[in-house]
Amino acid sequence: METAYTKLYSDLSLGFSLTYYLTKTEMTVDGAPLTRYGVAVESSRGDSSQVLDVFGTPDRAAELLRELHRGLVTPVTLKDVVYDRLCAATTV
Repeated sequence: METAYTKLYSDLSLGFSLTYYLTKTEMTVDGAPLTRYGVAVESSRGDSSQVLDVFGTPDRAAELLRELHRGLVTPVTLKDVVYDRLCAATTV
């Protein structure tokens, strides 16, 4: 499993910087190649968090990342916010 990180956003409005990454993970499932996309957040304080296997297309992951950046989501809350968003999407 190999993961690539592409920096899409950076913000310095909370007294520390947050950097938001689109992730692309290449894996093999049952002998077939599979690409999955996710998100990661890193702060200048040294903490980071990622959710790698969320979407099958980069556009959907980039849309989520845009929302995370707009909301200034930190590494501490990233997984909870992604979980809440995915749960809300399945109940609509």
